[in-house]
Amino acid sequence: MIDKTQTNAVAIGIFDGVHIGHRRVIEIAASQAGRTLACTFDTATITTKGAGYRPIYDCDTKRRILTSLGIDDVYSMDLGRIKGLSGDTFFTEILYYRLKAHTVVCGQDFRFGKGAAFGVEELGALCSSHGVKLIAVDEVMDGAEKVSSAAIRKLIASGDMAYADRLLGEPYMLRGEVVRGRRLGSQIGFPTANIIMDGSRVMPAFGVYKSYTVVDGKRCESISNIGVKPTVGSEVPLCETHIPGMSGDMYGKTIEVRLISMIRPERKFGGIDDLKAQIAADIDTLKG
Repeated sequence: MIDKTQTNAVAIGIFDGVHIGHRRVIEIAASQAGRTLACTFDTATITTKGAGYRPIYDCDTKRRILTSLGIDDVYSMDLGRIKGLSGDTFFTEILYYRLKAHTVVCGQDFRFGKGAAFGVEELGALCSSHGVKLIAVDEVMDGAEKVSSAAIRKLIASGDMAYADRLLGEPYMLRGEVVRGRRLGSQIGFPTANIIMDGSRVMPAFGVYKSYTVVDGKRCESISNIGVKPTVGSEVPLCETHIPGMSGDMYGKTIEVRLISMIRPERKFGGIDDLKAQIAADIDTLKG
């Protein structure tokens, strides 16, 4: 019997990317009684995946997606502060007493506790002894392949946005404040809204992408270049987005760019005229 003092259904996992497998966990948690919480981990503190690990999304973006899916609150933990906790302590102190879980929902491969020593079997025993319901969700497959954050990171890094977006459940998101650049785009007739890329996240392959951009709540068809502008040079990777027909000053605004598919890899042109011609050709692809 579920303890009446426990009031929340808790979905637990790293949820990097909040892909379609994670969404299944969240959907099931949201279908339970009471409030729905997400218990997750600050991706900036995850070091157990090895050197060079880059998450799909930062914590703010992850939180935005989780709440958009019906999560009432997100409890994000610094992995460095809790990695020494035993599995028993993690369950009782965090899931049971702090988050007041009457139901815990996780993937079949979820592991926790010091040295990741505990899995679903041990979690089930702890839940049972505390009158908490456990729902371990089967892995979600895409054909013969398991949907995973690791696979999606590889797709993003290779520029295969169409496939990555399918596994994410929505187009890959870049969100940030529009910064001032050299205004070269405006000078050659193709003004862009520029966002500085977050180097701590997985980096999409440099290239030109079909995209759409949300500005002031309005969705606009767009084209985006990810890279370092090899023809004219840039000190840091940028997402430069051109919105056909858009006018006005966007500096300082926060925009959301969604990458749909790659048009071509980034490359260096012989001069500005060649660059202008190629940008015009890239924009023409939006009409197809």
